[in-house]
Amino acid sequence: MSTTNRPSRAHSDVVQAALGTPDVSLFSFAPIPILIEDWSLVFEALCALQDDGIHDIDQYFDERPEAVGELRKLHRFVDANEAAIRLFEAASREDFLERAKMLLPANRGSNSAVYRAMFKRQSACQGERMLVTLSGKKVPIIWRCSLPAELDGYRRLYFYAFDITEQKENNDRLQALRSEMARSSRVSLFGELAASILHEISQPLSGARTSSDAALRWLARETPEIDEAAAAIRDASRWAKDATEICRKIRGFLGKAP
Repeated sequence: MSTTNRPSRAHSDVVQAALGTPDVSLFSFAPIPILIEDWSLVFEALCALQDDGIHDIDQYFDERPEAVGELRKLHRFVDANEAAIRLFEAASREDFLERAKMLLPANRGSNSAVYRAMFKRQSACQGERMLVTLSGKKVPIIWRCSLPAELDGYRRLYFYAFDITEQKENNDRLQALRSEMARSSRVSLFGELAASILHEISQPLSGARTSSDAALRWLARETPEIDEAAAAIRDASRWAKDATEICRKIRGFLGKAP
């Protein structure tokens, strides 16, 4: 972003006149949290990086992670509306602004979304962030900001925050329900599989036991019937082989299951 491409102050005045100044009461008592922040020095720093030949801001941050915090130091909180003050559980506007840097420290995931959009001269940016209030309560939010075309507009950027706690909780409950349904499905499938296995294997096992008992009876006679006992043992062996084959097929089936 060379300096020759930066919008002039005259252009800034025209845009500002066209947009007008937001009504103070609309800002102060808007139902959603709004922060006004000064990113003008950050914008100038990003312009300087482009003048120095930096073309990939994400690669730049990968190589210099500390740059996120350094750029954050150039940023300033200007104002907060009543909803934002309540969100952070601050006692007053002054109380919030005094602790704003602590409440909203540098965060690469969130800050980079703004830096990237500014660097690419996009018209808007948005992201997610987990806020921590003064009482320690965690509040997940989605934030959004429209970006101006001129440097002067960066002196008062409006960031709109949307509390998504309820949506997150609903998503968590939905995930828990899905997990429970999947578990129940697995339990049901296991029950059906166990019943099927029991049905398939019970006959050869019963046959093997019956034949084994018969062999014992033939051998327990006063005059052992060796031929009959041997035949019964052969039957028991055949039934045992059938059971083994069923088990082998079941193992093969389970091994192919996803």
